[in-house]
Amino acid sequence: MSTQPRPSNARLGAPKSMWGRTLERTDVFSSAIKFTLSAQKLFRRELLTRHGMRFDESLFTGEDALFTMEAYLRADGVSVIADHTCYYLVGRTDGKHVTKSGDHTLRFDSARALMNLIAELVPAGDRRDLLMVRPFVVTLLGQFGPKYLKDGEDVRRRKLELAGPLMDAHWTEGVARHLKVHERLRLHLVAERRPDLLADVVAFVAAKKRAAALLEKKGRRLYLAYPHFRDRRAGIPDAVYLAAPREARAYPGYREGGFDSFVRRAARRARRLLPPKDDVTPGGTAAAA
Repeated sequence: MSTQPRPSNARLGAPKSMWGRTLERTDVFSSAIKFTLSAQKLFRRELLTRHGMRFDESLFTGEDALFTMEAYLRADGVSVIADHTCYYLVGRTDGKHVTKSGDHTLRFDSARALMNLIAELVPAGDRRDLLMVRPFVVTLLGQFGPKYLKDGEDVRRRKLELAGPLMDAHWTEGVARHLKVHERLRLHLVAERRPDLLADVVAFVAAKKRAAALLEKKGRRLYLAYPHFRDRRAGIPDAVYLAAPREARAYPGYREGGFDSFVRRAARRARRLLPPKDDVTPGGTAAAA
């Protein structure tokens, strides 16, 4: 299944990747509509009443994303109108929008609700992994971006505590394959509870530095050398730094082929080497028995 394009930064404006052309009928798996989950859309009333769909009023942010994703998944099809303007999005300038000003715990509540909905309605496998990209990248990863560097130790620790159960439940090899290297690397370190390494990577990304590219296997594998690449003390698998074809194509000399099989083999090796979750300390090293 091909990975659909997504907005590089949702804060810059309304999502654009799904409006390339008008589609009479599509779905959330074969288009980029999973990256537009605001509720400014037309919904058939019969669909909503048949499934008893309502906004989850227990959420302070992300309730529209939850509602819209459920509608996408329960609908027989979705139409996309891209050849004329249907509505205008006007952002608030007073800084009081809860999505931008609310406490970080609200983001984790939103991510948890959306991940649980996807897991409930979509069987485990490629289709679920594809949809999980949205809450991982748009909602969860933002908590480990530039602001993370300004957070105090207590807030950093709390963010990792909140992220832990979500990573344990929903982070898979399949989700990781759909991400850019810097996204995959940060979430890998969150999953492994490695705050000691995570701050270095976040600082590198926040500084907008360009990772060195390393071509191997006659150009069929391209690694991006973000911090701790092949550092034995860090112990991060090479597969985490391996660029997927859509990212690697931008680099001269890359020859497509072999990405998926290598990632699968590397993941199997890593699972054999890693201790059980219960035997890992918050620092990420094996605890002495």
